[in-house]
Amino acid sequence: MGISTPLIICMMFPLLLLGVVIWLAYKWWTSIYSQWDRRGVQNVPSSSPLGSDASLTLMTKYQGYTLNEMYKKFSTPYFGLYMVRSPFLVIKNPEIISIILTKEFSHFRNRQFLKIHKSDFIFQHLFNLEDDKWKTTKGKLQSTFSTSKLRSMFPLFIKCTENFQSVLLQKEGETINMKPTLKRFTTDVICQTLFGLEANTNCESEVTKIGQKATDLNLLILLKVAIKLAFPEIAKNIPLKVFPTDVEKFFLKLVTDIVEYREKNDVKVNDFLDSLIQMKKRGMTGEEKKFENGNINWQSQDITLEVMAAQCFFLFVAGLENASSMQTYCLYELALNPDLQKTLQSEIDNCLKKHGELTYEAIKEMEFLNMAISETLRKYPVLPFTSRICTTPLTFPDGFQVEKGDQMIIPTWSLQHDPQYFPDPEKFDPERFSEQNKDSIVPYTYLPFGEGPRMCLGMRFSQLQMKVGIVSILSKYNVEPTKDTQIPIPLKGRAFSTLPDVAVNLRLVSRS
Repeated sequence: MGISTPLIICMMFPLLLLGVVIWLAYKWWTSIYSQWDRRGVQNVPSSSPLGSDASLTLMTKYQGYTLNEMYKKFSTPYFGLYMVRSPFLVIKNPEIISIILTKEFSHFRNRQFLKIHKSDFIFQHLFNLEDDKWKTTKGKLQSTFSTSKLRSMFPLFIKCTENFQSVLLQKEGETINMKPTLKRFTTDVICQTLFGLEANTNCESEVTKIGQKATDLNLLILLKVAIKLAFPEIAKNIPLKVFPTDVEKFFLKLVTDIVEYREKNDVKVNDFLDSLIQMKKRGMTGEEKKFENGNINWQSQDITLEVMAAQCFFLFVAGLENASSMQTYCLYELALNPDLQKTLQSEIDNCLKKHGELTYEAIKEMEFLNMAISETLRKYPVLPFTSRICTTPLTFPDGFQVEKGDQMIIPTWSLQHDPQYFPDPEKFDPERFSEQNKDSIVPYTYLPFGEGPRMCLGMRFSQLQMKVGIVSILSKYNVEPTKDTQIPIPLKGRAFSTLPDVAVNLRLVSRS
């Protein structure tokens, strides 16, 4: 007996309905991929549901490499791309970059690369904060990175180098992976200067382990990032936390315990957390209010334990990975360029002889060291790109209308490897940053710490940490490549910052 037509229709209806739903979902998902075409912007078309290039989201290769491949294809001042369902405008022209970062900063004052829910307090640090919260918090934190504060912290740096020397002595003459070796030093510095803790460079402490967990980008974290890029407006209203809860709880407990102990026992330690405790007690000072020329009525932004934990978390993670990586890259390049290494060692020797020991003033006088650090940050910028979002509409000089909500990418890696701005960009050449040459660098093409009001507040702290680590090694050792040294260094894909993807094997040989 045959099946009647109505019955067939009833049986097929669920499948037809499912097909319609899938088709409508597909049309909605891909509707965003025509935005740049509609607005007359040359762009990299979406090649998958993950956007213009899946590797940008999945981080299967270093994001700087992917962006640079796109960067080279366009001769226009900017071009469009898509990350999942988020459209971005990649800015190539230095003059337009200056408009975004400085000249018209009020139109682009927020980063907002990922929408963050208010419950994800560990992400509420200065790098991510927006609008008045950012201005208020920056005003309060400004003094913690002043010259006088860094000078007063300098003995803590020296204490860490003394511990570090004992580690280096055990490795003399061996082939060593410089990154984890230097990571011990940077962990010690961060623990001392942030929390007043001695991490002990010879062992794995709990804070080191939790820091490693916070910097490992597993598939779950990448999935959360993809969801936030696909549904930005929904993401800011649901408690989808990027980092594991135990990382958040650890830093909040660490900060809470230290603050409660110091306040109860009236203990003062000359570190970063001590500065936050003083701010928590006194609120906003008149001196801090002057940071924006005294012309802005800031909203109240209390320094709570959560705010303190967020700032410490960001500085710890940034210092743990980035400072150790930058020192590694610098020593690697000097090992491959022994003449440059000798020039730097000569400067170090002369300055140490003049001052009798390593002092803050001695570090400041090391001009070639500063040039070598600057060139390292050019060739290996901390972040492959920085981002901004338009908060109020603006017209670019060529007439393009930037709308509220438009997201910008400034491709730091590509700019700093563009032969138009830095001839022979793969060559390690500190002379680019000599007094005679540095003024010839095109403004807004060298952006290792950003530029404008949202320039990295911890820039001088980070540079000081790098310089002390390098001096502590080169004052006593020559750094040499080995048969296991990989040239060039491939960079890690699954990371937000510029990290090596292989062991950076070098040898330390005593100068004495």
